[in-house]
Amino acid sequence: MSSVTKFVGEYVQTFNAAIASGDFSRLLAQYTDDAVLRFENVPPDSSTLEYAGRKAFTAAYSENPPDDQIELIGEPVADGGHVVTGFAWRRDQSAGVLDLTVTDGLISRIIVIFG
Repeated sequence: MSSVTKFVGEYVQTFNAAIASGDFSRLLAQYTDDAVLRFENVPPDSSTLEYAGRKAFTAAYSENPPDDQIELIGEPVADGGHVVTGFAWRRDQSAGVLDLTVTDGLISRIIVIFG
């Protein structure tokens, strides 16, 4: 198993554990303080949402937490500190893409692209 596959696998495990428990603190600790969290093509109206900085995305997860776990689809592809991988929501198996930028072992930017 490559280090990239391990990193993404651990991120997904932490994400899924946060969904199950409702405690997002371990998940949010995987981001840099100035990280950007962006959601593209968000249902139902294909909107885009973006949160810059730990305070902003912590508030977003508190106010509107995700309610479904994910599974990886295929192997992550890495280019330097940039990692892209497919995923599917467990509930309805709709696919998406995680696009992560990793800096010093933490996520400094993540783009979640729905369907």
